[in-house]
Amino acid sequence: MRYLAILAIATLLSNNAQSQHQHESHFCGSDIYFEQQAQAHPELLLQREREVNDFVENPNMYEYNSESAIHTIPVVVHVMYYNFEDSISVAQIEDAIDVVNEDYSLTNSDAGNLRAQFQSVQANMEFRFELAKVDPNGKATNGITYHQSDRSLGANDAIKTEYSWNNTKYLNIWVVNAIDLGLPPSQGTILGYAAFPYQGQPVNDDGIVIRHDQMGRIGTARSNGRTLTHEIGHWINLLHPFNYGCSNGGDLVGDTPPVASASYGCDLNKVSCGQTTMIENFMDYADDVCANTFTAGQKARAKACMNNTAFNRDNIAAPANLIATGVNGATVTAAPTANFTLDQHMVCVNDAVDFTNLSVSYINATYNWSFSSGGTTVTSTQENPSMTFTTPGTYSVTLTVTNSSGTDTKTKTAYFRVVDPNATPYDNNFTATFENNIPNFTWMVIDDGDGRHWQTTTLASYGGSKSAQMPTFLSLAGGTDILQSTPMMMDQTASATLSFRYAWAKRDNSNQDRLTVTVSTDCGATWSVARIFSSFSLNTIGSGVATSNFVPNSSQWAEGTVNLNNFIGADPIMIRFNYISDGGNNLYLDEIRTAVTVGVAENENGILRVYPNPANDLVTVDMTSANEADWTLINMNGQTVKVGKLENGTGTIDITELPSGMYMLHLVSNGKTTTERVVVE
Repeated sequence: MRYLAILAIATLLSNNAQSQHQHESHFCGSDIYFEQQAQAHPELLLQREREVNDFVENPNMYEYNSESAIHTIPVVVHVMYYNFEDSISVAQIEDAIDVVNEDYSLTNSDAGNLRAQFQSVQANMEFRFELAKVDPNGKATNGITYHQSDRSLGANDAIKTEYSWNNTKYLNIWVVNAIDLGLPPSQGTILGYAAFPYQGQPVNDDGIVIRHDQMGRIGTARSNGRTLTHEIGHWINLLHPFNYGCSNGGDLVGDTPPVASASYGCDLNKVSCGQTTMIENFMDYADDVCANTFTAGQKARAKACMNNTAFNRDNIAAPANLIATGVNGATVTAAPTANFTLDQHMVCVNDAVDFTNLSVSYINATYNWSFSSGGTTVTSTQENPSMTFTTPGTYSVTLTVTNSSGTDTKTKTAYFRVVDPNATPYDNNFTATFENNIPNFTWMVIDDGDGRHWQTTTLASYGGSKSAQMPTFLSLAGGTDILQSTPMMMDQTASATLSFRYAWAKRDNSNQDRLTVTVSTDCGATWSVARIFSSFSLNTIGSGVATSNFVPNSSQWAEGTVNLNNFIGADPIMIRFNYISDGGNNLYLDEIRTAVTVGVAENENGILRVYPNPANDLVTVDMTSANEADWTLINMNGQTVKVGKLENGTGTIDITELPSGMYMLHLVSNGKTTTERVVVE
C-alpha cells in the first residue's frame, strides 16, 4: 500500500504540473523539478507521503505551532550571466531582497488588499533574508558573485556545479537568462524553480534558480519581484494550493483553501473546490500585483521545516552560522576582498581614466594601486583614483586592499591601453589585413561578457591567410561586441572613405543582426554613427540560411564602404565595428583600408616607403630618391634603440627583439631628414 501511495503522489504532482503549463505560458518549475529529484531520491516521495498522511490524520496540525522567532537566512546570489545584458546590478539584487523581506514580514505595501474574509489567517512569516557578509573562506563579501556561463541560456541543475557555496550555511540563488527543465517550448516558460528540502541534501540539489527578469522591481525586472517570494516558499517546504487538489488538502495546510488548478490573472471571483479561492496567496499563480499574503498555517509549516533536522534547514538560521556568515548584526571584521573596474579601456595620453573600487571591507581599509606598462609604473593610494598617463602602452592594474584583519590583491593584466594620437602610425593610409593576431597594436577587442568576441581566424580570408571573425554560430541574440582601431590621422585630405570586406549569413530568416560603424574624434569619449549595415545588407550568401558553422568561400564576400568626410580634421579619429547579434551566423571582416584624396605635401613626402607597418620581425625601408642614408630608430621615450645605414637607398631593419609599441624612424640623406612612424607588434 505504501508504494501505491507513493505512486499516487507522483501521478498527482505530474498531472498538476501538466495542467499548470498547459493553461499558462509562464509558471513555476518546482513541481517538475520535484519529479526529477524524486527519480534520483525516492526518499523524497516517502517524506511527502508522510506529510500527506499526517495531514489526513490531523488537518489542523500546523495551527498549534505558535513559535514567534525571526529566522534570519544568509543568502548568496550567483549571477550566472550569458552576456552583459543579463548581468544584473547590485542595486537590482538588493531590491529583490527588499521585496522578499517585505513579503515575509507582512510589511509589503499591498498587504492590506487581502479580502476581509481571509484577514483572520494572514500572517507575518517572521523570516528575514540577508546577503551574506562573510564568504566560505572567511573573507568579506557583499553576498553576490558574477560568473559568465553559456548554461545561463537554458539553465538547470548543471549550472549549480559551476559555482556554489555550502548549502547548510547559505541559501544559494542562481540568477540566469532562461531556464530549461526539459519541457517543449510550446508548454510554457519557467520563471524559476526551487528545491524542496530533504535530509542530507547536497548543494547541487538545493537552492533556487530564477530568471534575471524576475529579480526585484528595477533594472531588467519585468514584474514586482514576487517570483522569488514564491520560490523561497518552496525552499522552506511550502506547496502550491493546487498540488493535492480538492479532496487531498491542496497544500497540506488547513487555512489555505484548496484549489483544483492553478489560478492565473487576478480573478477575485474564482471559486474552486466549493470555496472562494484565496487568489492573493503567494504560493498560487496569480499575477504579482494581486498576490499579497501568506497564512498562519503556512507560517507554522515553514517553521516546522526550519526546526526539523530531516529538512536540512536547521543549521542555516542557527546563531553560530549567522555569526560565521556575518549576518548577526555585529560589525564584520573579516579580511577584505579586492576588486575594481574602470570607465574606458582605451584612452589618449593625458586623458583621465576613472577607476572604481569594488572591494568589500566592513572595517576601515587602505588602498594601493599600481598601473604598469613595460618599465613605466604609476601608483595611487586613493580609494577611487582618476588617473592620467603620459606614456603610451598597454597597462596592467593591481589593487591591494588592507584592513586590520588581512590583505587581498587583485590584478587585471593588459586591462587598458593608452595611445598617443599625435604619434599615430596611420597618416591618411590606414590598412589592416589581420595577418597579425588581434588584439594587437592596431586593434582592441571589447567583449560583451559572453566570452565570444572578435578574434583572428585562419578558416577564411579575402586576402592573405587570416581574417577577423565574430564567432556567433553557437550564440543567441543580445550583446554588442566591438572591434576598435588605434587612432589615425585624416587631416591632409579633401575626402576619405573606409572600405572593408565582409561575409555573413543568417541561421534563421528572422535574424536581424546588425553591424554599426562608429567614429570618434575625441579619443573615444564620444562616438558618432557613420553607417549601419542591417541583416539585409550583411547577408552575403544570397537567399537561404546557413544552419551549420558558416565559413565563407571566395565568392561569399562583399565590400562595405563608409564615408568619412564628416570626420576629416586636425583631430585623429578612431573607428569601431559594433556587432549586435540576433542569433545569426559567424561574421568575418578583412582588408580594412582608408582611401583618401592625397594632398601636395603628402606627395612630396612620398619618397619614403616603410613596410610592412605594423610588423613583428623585419621592416623594409625604401627611400627611392637616395643612394644611401643613415637611419636611427627611437622609442617613445626618446631613446635610440637601433642605428644603421641604407645602401642604395633600401634595406631591412630587424625588430624581432624590440618591445611592442610605436617608434620613430629618422633617415638622413644629402643633409635632409625624413621621419616615419614604425609600429612593432
